[in-house]
Amino acid sequence: MRSRRTLLLLSLVLAVAGCAMARHREQVRAGFLTRGLHRDAFVKEWGQPARTYSTEAPDPVLRQDPFTGTWRVPIYEVWEYPDRATCLTFEGVRLIEWQQNKTDCKPAPRPPRRPPVPPPYPPYPG
Repeated sequence: MRSRRTLLLLSLVLAVAGCAMARHREQVRAGFLTRGLHRDAFVKEWGQPARTYSTEAPDPVLRQDPFTGTWRVPIYEVWEYPDRATCLTFEGVRLIEWQQNKTDCKPAPRPPRRPPVPPPYPPYPG
């Protein structure tokens, strides 16, 4: 009985995940790009990208956990589809940005980041 219930629950979860991926693939097929699309939908609809590379985000972002918060610099993955003149930027497996009518996705080099400097101490009365 317990294994049957587990199997039913697992099949329900897989069906819901499959429906979400089918919706993502349909959006990619129609050319309706939105934030949050899964990158596997692009691979299944458009094939492998011609070029990929990783880049750091320009600024650190605050990531909140239930009990803590940390500042970190996200690493983005950029996919280039020159035959579609499209550049896609992913954070993990989710689409966060795209540019169309662009064949070269390589960003301009950024100046090196300076380490943060703490504020000066206040003057003390002498």
